[in-house]
Amino acid sequence: MSQQKVLTFRPGEVIIREGERGKGYYILESGTISLSKQGVKISELAGIGTIFGEMSDILDEPRTCTATAETPAQVSYYPFSLDDIIRLHPEIAKQLVIALAERISTTTDALTQGKLAFLELTRK
Repeated sequence: MSQQKVLTFRPGEVIIREGERGKGYYILESGTISLSKQGVKISELAGIGTIFGEMSDILDEPRTCTATAETPAQVSYYPFSLDDIIRLHPEIAKQLVIALAERISTTTDALTQGKLAFLELTRK
């Protein structure tokens, strides 16, 4: 099985591109990464140890967003399938589950706030 690689990106360099097929996942080691979907910035990653890029491999679908270095960034790339992660790296599998749960929670909160704001506007 392939090993992890450490990759360095300059500001503006694309790490992963929306719509492309991907394998494996990335962990942010340093810097800030911007996530965009259909050209719209949706999030920013700055926390060391943040996992990203895993959805394509997990869902066996094209990448759901583009990740671009905002500042000089260093990431570790792990070319492992979900099955490999579960079998060989259960601690990383646990991190993936936690990261996905946190994203679902954040998305649910944002959706709720958006709906509440919309309802408030429509009541006036």
